[in-house]
Amino acid sequence: MRRLILSLTLGLVLTAPAFAQDLVRHSHPRLIMDGREFSQVRKAVLQGDNEPLSLLHEACMASADAALSAQPLTYQKDASGRRILGVSRSALSRIFCCAYAWRFTGDKRYLRHAEQDILDVCAFPDWNPSHFLDVAEMAAAVGLGYDWLYRGLKPSTRRTVVRTLREFAFEPSKDTTDAWFYRRTHNWNQVCNGGLVCAALATFESNPETSRELIRKAVSSNLPAMVSSYSPDGNYTEGPGYWEYGTVYEAFMLTLMESCLGTDYGLSEVEGFARTPYYVLYSCGTTHRMFNFYDNAAAETPHSGMWYFAARQDDPSLLYNELRLLHDGAYHRFPDRFLPLLVLYASKLDFSQVRAPQEKVFTGRGETPVVLVRTGWEDGPEDQYLAVKGGKAISNHGHMDAGSFVYDAWGVRWAMDYGAELYARTEKAFEAFHQDFWDKTQETWRWKLFRYNNRQHNTLTVNGRDHRIAGTATVREFYSEGARLGVRMDLTPVFWGDLALAERTVVLCEERYLEVSDRLAAPAERPAAVRWTLVSEAEPALTSEGIVLSKNGVRMLLHTEGGPVEYRIWSSDPKDYDSPLKEVDSPNPGTWICGYETRLEPGCAVTLVTTLKRL
Repeated sequence: MRRLILSLTLGLVLTAPAFAQDLVRHSHPRLIMDGREFSQVRKAVLQGDNEPLSLLHEACMASADAALSAQPLTYQKDASGRRILGVSRSALSRIFCCAYAWRFTGDKRYLRHAEQDILDVCAFPDWNPSHFLDVAEMAAAVGLGYDWLYRGLKPSTRRTVVRTLREFAFEPSKDTTDAWFYRRTHNWNQVCNGGLVCAALATFESNPETSRELIRKAVSSNLPAMVSSYSPDGNYTEGPGYWEYGTVYEAFMLTLMESCLGTDYGLSEVEGFARTPYYVLYSCGTTHRMFNFYDNAAAETPHSGMWYFAARQDDPSLLYNELRLLHDGAYHRFPDRFLPLLVLYASKLDFSQVRAPQEKVFTGRGETPVVLVRTGWEDGPEDQYLAVKGGKAISNHGHMDAGSFVYDAWGVRWAMDYGAELYARTEKAFEAFHQDFWDKTQETWRWKLFRYNNRQHNTLTVNGRDHRIAGTATVREFYSEGARLGVRMDLTPVFWGDLALAERTVVLCEERYLEVSDRLAAPAERPAAVRWTLVSEAEPALTSEGIVLSKNGVRMLLHTEGGPVEYRIWSSDPKDYDSPLKEVDSPNPGTWICGYETRLEPGCAVTLVTTLKRL
């Protein structure tokens, strides 16, 4: 029903003459902050009584100052020969921050440098439509620059922008081969629609029919992506790193529409969207590292999308982690290309009453279900963190990691995830083997990569086989209170044909130790060889009681009960394995893989309970 109402409302609004009249009445600048609102934000910054706002402003000005001495933007593809995405992102950061600095200070150095950047990218042969993210981010850069710098731009520059956006962004968006993002429900949909909507709103007077159609298509195609990414509970299908990429563009697009059209057409009301900032909060462990499943990084870096939710929900406590990063200088070390947008959000907030999250557990269903347990937020030595995931390998950016987990305790990440390989380098290497890194069929070479295979995740391997790519690990029960905090999952479809039953329960017991219980059954007609693995940055040693892991003076015992097992330690060096990709795989120094192997006879059922406790 929500989709039907949104569709009918959208059709009425975008075909009404008032749509164009109301939009054009805003004149320029109109995107995000018109002249009146920018003046209010500027006044708030100059008052100096909002420290986070001041720090974001300083980061934005520092980024603009750095742009003044940067080399000209040139058309340069990455190592794979597929993308100019890095150039597009640099353009967005430089143009947006310089436009902000000019509006704030009136210093024409920022205006002229941003104008030259605009002219430079408009002189490119194209914006690489075969990888449409490049087009989208460049369209956002040029659209924002056109709108925010409009009064200072030469008339010839304005004409160049209108023509280039039409040729390099709007026309390619009509090509169903290049613009396949309209049919997808992952971060590409959010980023590409966000960039195109920005350019469409900026140049509406010059392209009214095209702009109207781009906005209509953006809203109608974005709704399924929003539902797929956030519903029902807010956990993002592709993980916290891709949450940032997709969600900051989602917030950007919604803010653009609200500022120019007075509505986001109900997209922000999608189930789970209001809850998604809690997912990001709880995705950071007590070691200040992220739950980096799939192609996500472990390092904690700013999540700029969080500022949108804090402002929208008038809840600065959502920025509990971001404020720590801001004060630690992370927003200067990792300058965000949307910094001026964050200044707007911060100007709306009162930061005098920021408190730590009160709940210990976040639970999320959906395509990639998770449970995230954090016992404390004061970074004390006793605080522990457990994060567990289900899902399937064929999700966007997926790995064979169903049932995997990470575990922090006493300042150490005892159970870790390797994360992703570098895309451009890996893509280039795959081409030499006539393989496609992004092919996710069962037999593709993607699964031969060391970091993408189930053997190198905190999960099970049965009969030496890869996980079934379409098999989905689903939640049976969440444990959100009491002495056991975690989840029970059904992994049976992941091992279809090799196990008749695979049920995994991962819990934090009494907020003191980890317990992983695997209830397994072999098929009636054949045995099952089971390998249980733990990837760790703690050094393991075999003992008569199990495996002792040691790190930073802390020792933990990994011990299994419920059946006979043979404890093992495996190499974490890809070169020690017989793989055609071992020269492609990244090294993994300072990490170890350990666990056990066992054999189930035909028809045999067993429950193996593994604990990790401090000695």
